[in-house]
Amino acid sequence: MHPYLESTLTVLFWVVYPLYWIVWWIVYLLVQAGLYILNPLYNVLLFILRPFILVGSFVGQLAYLPIDIIARFETIYIYLGVASLVGVVAGLVLHFTFSALVSVLGLKQSSRAISTYRSREPRRQQAVKAPEVSLHKSPDLPREAIAKSDPARLFARPKLTLQGPSPEGKQRRTLLDETLDEDDDSEI
Repeated sequence: MHPYLESTLTVLFWVVYPLYWIVWWIVYLLVQAGLYILNPLYNVLLFILRPFILVGSFVGQLAYLPIDIIARFETIYIYLGVASLVGVVAGLVLHFTFSALVSVLGLKQSSRAISTYRSREPRRQQAVKAPEVSLHKSPDLPREAIAKSDPARLFARPKLTLQGPSPEGKQRRTLLDETLDEDDDSEI
């Protein structure tokens, strides 16, 4: 820096610096005097406006309540968002992987027309049809016929009854006969 400019700035600093503090103290004293004079008026005004301030504070808190509730569930939003992204990415990876495998191995299924599907449907229904027997008690079917036609043996008599063994004797065994009863007694 130029030597004359440097000495000029130094002189200005030492002249302006005390003036700055003099002006600052004058303004500070005026503000303090004004506050001392206006303090009773401020307290009265604050006392009168207190209900409006409290209602405004309540309305502000009430307006902030939905945002606060949403913020409480932030971790759930993050968890569900990450889980959905992982699910979408995994689904896309699986889709494209299996699409590539199907095209490479030539496993693509030919699309069937609705006419071929409808022509095969009556044959399939005829092959699957079984004699229809109502599993409910009916007066025209004896109980033995219902028991023999019932594959789950829902209406079959048990082998052992409270009166003793069943009069039908030994019947064919099914999975329902194989169930084990749990013990009710415990040492606890």
